[in-house]
Amino acid sequence: MRETLQNNRLVRLLLRAAYRVSDSWLSATRAGELLRSNFTARAEIEFTSRCNLRCVYCYSVAGNHTGTDLDLNHLSHVVRVLKQRGILAVGVSGGGETTVVKGWHHHCNRLLDQGIDLFITTNLARELTDEEALTLARLMIIQVSVDTADPQLFKKLRRGGDLKTVVYNLAKIRSQALRHGLKGPVFWWNAVVSDLTVWGLREYVDFGLAQGIKHFNFLSMYEHQPVEGTLPVRSLSQLPVSELEAVGPFLEGVFHSIRRGKGSFLCNTLLEEVNRALALKRVGEFPPGERSYDRGPERLTRDCLDPWIYVKVDSNGRISPCCASGVMIGDLSSGDELSDILNNDAVRGFREGILTGNLAKVCRECKLKGWTTIDAIRLKVSLVSSVSRMAKTLHRCGLLIPLIHAWRR
Repeated sequence: MRETLQNNRLVRLLLRAAYRVSDSWLSATRAGELLRSNFTARAEIEFTSRCNLRCVYCYSVAGNHTGTDLDLNHLSHVVRVLKQRGILAVGVSGGGETTVVKGWHHHCNRLLDQGIDLFITTNLARELTDEEALTLARLMIIQVSVDTADPQLFKKLRRGGDLKTVVYNLAKIRSQALRHGLKGPVFWWNAVVSDLTVWGLREYVDFGLAQGIKHFNFLSMYEHQPVEGTLPVRSLSQLPVSELEAVGPFLEGVFHSIRRGKGSFLCNTLLEEVNRALALKRVGEFPPGERSYDRGPERLTRDCLDPWIYVKVDSNGRISPCCASGVMIGDLSSGDELSDILNNDAVRGFREGILTGNLAKVCRECKLKGWTTIDAIRLKVSLVSSVSRMAKTLHRCGLLIPLIHAWRR
């Protein structure tokens, strides 16, 4: 009886909250407030676009890519604005490899000392010093780029890399955490899934679980013009029908292995890409110049909140509203204020496109976000607005960070 009463109370509280949210949503819609954002949950600051590897599927291999380093004098301004906007976590990586920047860990330590939770995507391709490993041991999340458990294939895909070095660095970071009494970061493995790696994903997952990796992120491969002398690699959408039909059930088996190992995973749009490519190939070849991700379902929009709650500062000081578009909405090097950029006409255009389904081309072709209804995304934006106000109130009272850490434990 007591449990029933408690459940009824919980239902009433949830309904009351839902009514408040719906009222807030309708009010915000009428006022056009859904196009504004006063909260940034996650930011990424690209220290460099240089990299110490030459991965065969990377955009930098196909074009005349010239790496640049961020003017780190921008850091103080960026961090000040992000704090005002209630930032929860900052990524210190982007299109390049952060650890090639001289003194990168000193800059990270300064951010950590200010109480900012950091995450990074890194290839761990060179042996870390003790000091660098200690800095990484202080981070919240480390996403490591590992595509395969086959050491020879690893070297061919990630030219200049070695799986043994990655495993060594993982152990070194954990050992520094133990030595200094730190909880240590949560490790993710990021896999770019291609025709050469997909059928080895079960071994890949088992190997990762054996290394203590509990979280996996499976990413679609963006195609570019093959470079002569490199290993030919294709996206899954280019597989023949017979193989495409087997990919879905095979991936479900991979996901089952992760669950059985008490892990978690993100698949983004990988299965969506496979299913759409299969549907198109069953009725004929792709139309000229078209790929599986070019056709969005009618009356749907992208399930993406990035233009509201995310910002990227690239190595040239340019500001982007998401991690994949490459579209510039402002430039710190030109003296633009970050606080102004995050609500300027350019970013509001992205928001309006998502809220109405009139998507920009880069949003229509995105491989990182799935599809949803317009009503659903509007409700999510409204919820973010409500949550951000609550988060800011807790932060002003000094309660937000302790609650986040307690929840994480």
